[in-house]
Amino acid sequence: MISIPSSPWAPRSARACSPLAATAACVYLMASGTGALAAGAAETRPWVVGHQTVPYFNRAQAITEVVFVETSRDDDQDGTSDRIRVELTRPNTAPGAKVPLIIHASPYFDQQTREVWETDFFVPYGYAVATVALPGTDFSTGCADVGGRREVRGSKAVIDWASGRAKGFYADGSPADATRWSTGHSAMIGVSWDGIFCKDLTPTLQASSDDATGNYNKWWSVRDFRVNAPKIKASVFVVHGLNDENVKTRQFGEWWSELSRLGIERRLFLHQGEHIEPFYDFGATYSTPLLQWFDYYLQGLDNGVPQQPQAIIQRENKTWSTDAVWPPEGTADQTFQLTSPLGQAAGLLSTQASSASMADRYLSFTQSVDYSRDSIVSNPTQPRSDRLVFLSNTLTQSVRLSGTATISLRVKVDKATAGLQARVVDYGSQGTAYVVSRTVADLGHYKAWDTKRELVPGKWYTLTWEINTDDRIFAAGGNLGVVISAEKANPLIAYAPVKVTLDTEQSTITMPLSGSLGSLAMPAQRMRDIRTAAVGPREPTRDLREFVREFVEAGRGKRR
Repeated sequence: MISIPSSPWAPRSARACSPLAATAACVYLMASGTGALAAGAAETRPWVVGHQTVPYFNRAQAITEVVFVETSRDDDQDGTSDRIRVELTRPNTAPGAKVPLIIHASPYFDQQTREVWETDFFVPYGYAVATVALPGTDFSTGCADVGGRREVRGSKAVIDWASGRAKGFYADGSPADATRWSTGHSAMIGVSWDGIFCKDLTPTLQASSDDATGNYNKWWSVRDFRVNAPKIKASVFVVHGLNDENVKTRQFGEWWSELSRLGIERRLFLHQGEHIEPFYDFGATYSTPLLQWFDYYLQGLDNGVPQQPQAIIQRENKTWSTDAVWPPEGTADQTFQLTSPLGQAAGLLSTQASSASMADRYLSFTQSVDYSRDSIVSNPTQPRSDRLVFLSNTLTQSVRLSGTATISLRVKVDKATAGLQARVVDYGSQGTAYVVSRTVADLGHYKAWDTKRELVPGKWYTLTWEINTDDRIFAAGGNLGVVISAEKANPLIAYAPVKVTLDTEQSTITMPLSGSLGSLAMPAQRMRDIRTAAVGPREPTRDLREFVREFVEAGRGKRR
């Protein structure tokens, strides 16, 4: 996600200044800046031509220096104020010329991994770029707290330093005055959280995060950045991979919804990639709108950014489309009942009330393994004992899902614990099955996410949860599907095979849809026999080392 301060050249309602905040979306940025360009400043900016910046500066002649920024805190309790190590690269401007600052903060930096793509790309266009080691990492003092307030304060100190509100020092102890070259406008950018590195904190984290129950508690609430969203005085550029299984798409979905509710200036860039640095995969398709965004909010250039489409989305065939707003106009929640199969192996996603007999109302399945593979969605019209499948009528025209689906299931199980997974699947007309989104939920949290309850075998429970956010066009000739399976309730608890019984009359899924919905509202038709030749996308890894490798490399901005 990319967040930039509200432009002093673009009128907007006043908001209180927000503390630095990050979100778990694939790319984030938060920025701070005040004041307008001084009279005559344009004459000192030869890197500006018309309403855009141009690559005026020679990257090889850029100035590089290391600064330690004081936080005025002593979190490591060594008797001195913590200092954040900043490696700064800025264009070699004429005396008196000033440039804005782009900050890339991370816990992954060390002496061998300080290079980021932003330095080579933005410095020629008249931007300074700082790579910042979060507290307790590299040569920054203080203590890491994994997305907590210490990391927020450490990053905020660098923003304050660039604006003259915090002290910075060189290695020899002499003062480093950022106001000599900085306009005071600064922004933050980074892939993933771009920063969780907690080897020495692991025992404490395991105790504090309540992994044994999966309960939502104070440790998690401190890291819920939606709480401070009303304080944001920034514009926000959200970037996420629709196939990212490391940082779930629901993270950007919840953040986007909050920004929308608050009326915050925002833009969305969704791609079909996984947990990646988008610059390396999409080049100018990504960097051009990003540079325009910075030019408008940090350089103060009237380049028409507010009038541009709000969303840039890579479609299923890898082409690109735009939407004036997101979710697009015409999107509305459509609720489907999960109806019984009525003689078929798959049930129907129906907008009409079910008329099933009592014998057909209840459907059961048994999961014998702790995790279901994505192959469980294969051949949906063939009988299987370890899943339930519900399909729409064959689509006569395309239908688009944009946003977050919500599923509500009334179930009973034969064990004291159980987890449920819901997958939304695009069954194409040519024998493909594509898992659009998925989410696992612990049935023990049927009342509240902060309290896990032991289940009474044979008792009915209703569990409602959101499925990961997505944007997908279901093409004509295919079917929209939902696949339900049982899973481990918690990765730390041994799995026992569980039998699940579903009450179809009291189970629904609600999806934000647009397009021609006529075929979805029609009475049940004879279902086509669907045999799948391929299942996509790549299934999430369950190898912890591979998961961490992907997470760290994306955070370091490496090409995969």
